[in-house]
Amino acid sequence: QRAAMSVISEERFLSELNPKEINRNERGDILYEVEGILPKPVRIAKYKDWSTDRVYVKFVRPDFNTIDEVLAQKHKVAWEVWLNALHA
Repeated sequence: QRAAMSVISEERFLSELNPKEINRNERGDILYEVEGILPKPVRIAKYKDWSTDRVYVKFVRPDFNTIDEVLAQKHKVAWEVWLNALHA
């Protein structure tokens, strides 16, 4: 995945897929759904690393409904802990 992103930008990759925005948080991180790649829709998360400002685009599990659920799992913290950290 990283090799593909080095050839084309994250923005171009997403635009080629024509994603539907599912959820966006206050920092601008976005959860998308894309149809037509596989028999079932796939979810893709686009988020910025807080420390490096690097943008990541990752395929995520289809049961995630918000970008903050994705980020909580990525950082290996419980959903409630993640929400408290955001608003501390």
